[in-house]
Amino acid sequence: MDADGNDIAAGMFRDRKTLGQEVVEVIKQRIRSGEFVQGERVIESRLARELGLSLTPVREAVRELVGEGILTVNPNRGPSVRILSPDDAFELYTLRAQMEGLAIRLAIRRTRRADREEIAAILHRMESLIDDPAVTSLQSYSRSIHQGIVRLSRHERLISIYASLDLQVALLDRLVATTSGKQREVDWHRPLTKVLLGEDVEVAERVMREHIHESYEAYLEAFLHQKTAKANGDLTHEWM
Repeated sequence: MDADGNDIAAGMFRDRKTLGQEVVEVIKQRIRSGEFVQGERVIESRLARELGLSLTPVREAVRELVGEGILTVNPNRGPSVRILSPDDAFELYTLRAQMEGLAIRLAIRRTRRADREEIAAILHRMESLIDDPAVTSLQSYSRSIHQGIVRLSRHERLISIYASLDLQVALLDRLVATTSGKQREVDWHRPLTKVLLGEDVEVAERVMREHIHESYEAYLEAFLHQKTAKANGDLTHEWM
């Protein structure tokens, strides 16, 4: 134990970054996995107990994530996962359409077909899991396709900026999943992987932008189906 009562021998925290930074990664991973959803409280004392830590590194992590805009703090409720409004979603999806449109153009120009086949193979894995009752969602695979395309762009600044949006995209994806099944997820990504294996960058960019637009429409559908819409915003933004 250290002076704050932290079990520094705990395996997941041994010889790594500071405890506060490790807690940041734990919270982020729980958001990505859907364990923490929009609006959910992050109870610092409970998290500290689960991780075998004092409150100090947990509070440091919360402060950092508030600064990143991932968490918000209500004086009466404490920290919680940020609720993204329809305005936030419009900005994220339109930004993604531009960035990923460029990414797929560059991926086709800069890589071999064999490199792109590794990304397309993710779709085959998704297809094999459609009828598997143990798998309830394919969103992690879908995200891997998009992240893979961005990575193949070999555009370092694009890759960095895209990574900074990862958690917000994950929060929107979780909402979309409430009205989108596994078959729909596969059907959405089939045209995308097809053009990725081609050589026509104009068609590929158009298909990517259309794909992101469809994702935005799915978000709007999911948002309207919520029993209690917790975030206000404009649902009538005109797409690009």
